Amino acid sequence: DSQPTFTFTGAGAGESYECRLDAGAWAACPSTYTPLALADGPHELRVRLVDAAGNVGEASSLEFTLDTVAPTLQIRSDRNALKAGEEATITFKFSEDPGTGFEWDGTAGDLTVTGGTLSAISGTGTVRTATFRPTEDSTAGASIALKTTLAGGNGFTDAAGNPNAAVSALNLGIDTLRPTVAITSDAVGGKLKALEKATITFTFSEAPGASFTRGDINVSGGTLS
Repeated sequence: DSQPTFTFTGAGAGESYECRLDAGAWAACPSTYTPLALADGPHELRVRLVDAAGNVGEASSLEFTLDTVAPTLQIRSDRNALKAGEEATITFKFSEDPGTGFEWDGTAGDLTVTGGTLSAISGTGTVRTATFRPTEDSTAGASIALKTTLAGGNGFTDAAGNPNAAVSALNLGIDTLRPTVAITSDAVGGKLKALEKATITFTFSEAPGASFTRGDINVSGGTLS
């Protein structure tokens, strides 16, 4: 709140308050005082009593720091896409240390994880890390997102109590579905007689490109063109 409210007590009959905010001038103020909008940063408020004759009492002061900036979080990965057998290091970078207000134990906490599993978060301060492993035999994408209050999470706050700003989810491409190949023959009954030949067909679940060559085939009992 850029306009905090201060309440003063102690004035007797015929006495009033004067306030001075930062380097401003002394001015009359009510017992419940709300200044104009303040900038973030350190401030000092002084208050004193003035009696009916104009005598000024000793001033009391309050130093405080105003912080109205919502803390932020960036979720990053060292890989944009994962295939079978791979994993990614996920980094959570905060603008301010969330303390214990941000939690993930590997199964529950302030995150929503799809398309795989995320280990418990390690580290302290403004940088935390975890390891993501994608679901096997899947081509569905993965995501890691901060839960909102509506989604059953509390988000996190900074030391001043400001709730977090909106956090963009991390999305990863996933393809852990291992390719397959079926080898078939047009030979009747799967057998060949003298001088006969057969057409052998290799049917792939995904195009292998140049990764599949004649050298990948073992042949026995005959020759393969």
